[in-house]
Amino acid sequence: MKSIRKREASRGHQLVDYNKLCQIPDLIRKEAEESSKGDRKRKAVAVRNRLLVKWLTVLPWRADYLRKCKLGRQKEGANLFKARIARNSMSAAPEWVKEALGTDPRHKFWHYLFRESETKRGSAVCGLLPKMLVPLLEEYVGLYRPYLVDRNDPGTVFVNDAGRPFSGRTLTKVVENLTKRYVGRRVSARVFRRAYAEAWLKSNPNEYFTLAKVLWHPRLSTVLEPRFVNLDERKPVSVGRGRRARRPSTRAKK
Repeated sequence: MKSIRKREASRGHQLVDYNKLCQIPDLIRKEAEESSKGDRKRKAVAVRNRLLVKWLTVLPWRADYLRKCKLGRQKEGANLFKARIARNSMSAAPEWVKEALGTDPRHKFWHYLFRESETKRGSAVCGLLPKMLVPLLEEYVGLYRPYLVDRNDPGTVFVNDAGRPFSGRTLTKVVENLTKRYVGRRVSARVFRRAYAEAWLKSNPNEYFTLAKVLWHPRLSTVLEPRFVNLDERKPVSVGRGRRARRPSTRAKK
């Protein structure tokens, strides 16, 4: 663990306040409005970058899942797709889903699904895309992604400036350059996950069980490691299941 921290520190990967990371998409948008007028591809790159960073603050996935995530139809192996909600899952559906279905019973929602063979731990992961990601995703997919791809669409949600799938190194470089530009430090997807975890535990003390699910860790012990819990503040915990957890607060500190 100490070696991981030293390696991240040597590359400038210091933990950044979660609230500052959450502000990056708006900073990208404001800058793009001033600098990319008339340049559609430049605007498309900006929208992609906004979505990429916002995704990391809402769904802190590993970089590999982000760059390999395929867009399309579920039956064709896509990881991100639109589909109706199964009736047997309605009891656990969030209120915004129930409201949408009240207006249109046939409404389709964005789902994500990674099969056993596609995850690091060999466990399938699925869920509804959070509401706060939907407008920007649909703007990117419907209006701007087409400016980044050509006839040979690779099918991945995120593509590089040449319209091809991101390599691990290129995606890391994009994320680090964006954070360096807007918060003054290079922050990797790995550090986004740590920042999210710390913010989560501040908003939801002892909700380690839910955090493990958000980070796709099948073992609760993983989120009890020092990289997620400050050793100076670590205390015996009981896993809470009954209380509804809150997402990390994004309110700016005074």
